[in-house]
Amino acid sequence: MLHHCMFQGGTVALMASDSQSVLGQAFLKYADALTLDNTKVMYHFHVGRLLVAQRDYSSAVARLETALNWNDQHQLARLVTGAAMCHNVTIYYTNVPNIAISPR
Repeated sequence: MLHHCMFQGGTVALMASDSQSVLGQAFLKYADALTLDNTKVMYHFHVGRLLVAQRDYSSAVARLETALNWNDQHQLARLVTGAAMCHNVTIYYTNVPNIAISPR
């Protein structure tokens, strides 16, 4: 899913953000389910996974870390969390302005 998202140039991100698409509807269903029961690891995982698809990496990391707090052995949550953290760091460092260092 993560590689698929990167290679399609944002198509998956648009689909996951669109409430009329299947991915968008899945996101809304899992987000609604979380409001009913905040203790389900799978709900946190799927919301986090779909936030990665939407390229909302900081929110995804928060949701995936919550899933790992409930079940630290969840291998897919670990994988997707790591990938989201890498994307989040990449975005942070590409937005930092270049600072000229003057020689002494």
